Amino acid sequence: MAVAIFGSPNTGKSVFVGLLYQAMEKYANLHKEEFRFYMIGESHQKIGEEVKNPMRSGYYPPATPKVSILDYQFLMEFRPKDITEWASTAYRYVRRDAPDVSLFPLVFTVYDISGEDVMDYSHTGEYASELKDVFSANFVIFLIDASRFTNEATGKRVQRLMTYDTDMSSLISFFGEHRRNDSVVPIFVLTKFDKMDREIWDSIPSMLEKEGCRDKKIKFDPQTFMQKYDRKVADAVGDCLLLNYMGETRASVFGSHVIGLDLDDSRFFFSWVEEYEGPDGKKMLKTIKPENASVQNVYPEHMFEAFIQYFREQSKISSDAHEKIVQDFYHSGEADRQ
Repeated sequence: MAVAIFGSPNTGKSVFVGLLYQAMEKYANLHKEEFRFYMIGESHQKIGEEVKNPMRSGYYPPATPKVSILDYQFLMEFRPKDITEWASTAYRYVRRDAPDVSLFPLVFTVYDISGEDVMDYSHTGEYASELKDVFSANFVIFLIDASRFTNEATGKRVQRLMTYDTDMSSLISFFGEHRRNDSVVPIFVLTKFDKMDREIWDSIPSMLEKEGCRDKKIKFDPQTFMQKYDRKVADAVGDCLLLNYMGETRASVFGSHVIGLDLDDSRFFFSWVEEYEGPDGKKMLKTIKPENASVQNVYPEHMFEAFIQYFREQSKISSDAHEKIVQDFYHSGEADRQ
């Protein structure tokens, strides 16, 4: 299963990948009976040098170079929480007898492509052959920079927002042209959410009551939202913000249905990372050392944990299916051949 991350320049694609890696690392260490992941080949070194280590040292990762595609491959493995005692015991024997066997492997390739390239391709309609795999991804993540939202009706800032809206709309349309009559799991991540204008943040409860929002019955509590992920609330807030500030983009999302690509039920997540001003006035990423984890950045862990859990849902692994695979592994004699 491949995951493609799309976004215009400076929307935080590499930062998002770095935070996702930190979240997977921590979640795997605390919930190893439920979740494991493994970096494939050179991916471990690449993501360490290009993203993870700079961020944990307090620096923003360098922008993805133009005319380049950074791809990170890893295995994700989920186990049902309600698995029986027999299957749980058998699972440990599978690990002992056949350590190379992964019962539920999801092979993920995360493609991080230059924002400049994305915009070039969406404007010209042409793309390099290397992007074929990107456009064939099972999951497509569109990053939206929430710090660009504004209530201004005139001026440079709203002009930049309108241009940004058109660019993202073009990108979604461009993607749709290459995925006609196909199935894909769409996800929107609103990045730099902590930098969104305060007046917009304060107006979210009233926004949700307006015509056109996904669910006008949703009650928004700011404190809960920043500490606990609720799917219905997140989807309603994200959709409503697109309605109010990225109308052209939202219309393109719904319009993709006309060409056989259903993006209507996109899931929404929110991302941010705390920063501070360094001695030289440069923005630095805040880091902490938790008791149960390595040095990490300060980010919304509940959002990223929910993001990981969403992949569990999409993997469609049931307890019955898990037990059947474990049983088949032993009863087929596979264990004897290991």
